Parts: sequence; structure tokens; C-alpha cells
Amino acid sequence: MAVEIIVVDRCSTDDSGKILDANPDVKVWPNAAAETQGVGQWLEERIKQGVKPQEIGIFVRSTAQIPRAEAAVRQAR
Repeated sequence: MAVEIIVVDRCSTDDSGKILDANPDVKVWPNAAAETQGVGQWLEERIKQGVKPQEIGIFVRSTAQIPRAEAAVRQAR
């Protein structure tokens, strides 16, 4: 019997790791401050839903976005 794993980004995989369906949640904010707040709220909601902080990965396009990502993480604590 195959095992299906659903992760927060709503990407489902089978037990071999093959992606069955990818449906990421894409958001657009009007500016960097709104993005930081929105990402922080999203992280906080995932944690309240039971996702462990150590199971969350945050990726940025370049090192220039690292301070905003760190600010979003601090907001979610």
C-alpha cells in the first residue's frame, strides 16, 4: 500500500518521494514591510496548526532578503 504525504505547501508525494500534485500558496504583497508581516503571520498560523518550527524552511532569492526573512521569523515566535 502506497503512503501519501501532504506537506504545508500542499505538495503531495507518494512513499517514493515522487511529486503527485504541487499546488503552492503564492502571495504578493505591496511592499517589503507588508511581506515581512504577511510571512510572519503565515509562519505563526502554521505553528499554531502543529507544524514544528524545525520542520519549516525559509528560502530567499539572495542574501539581500535575509534580514526580511529573519524579521518574519522573529514575528512568528
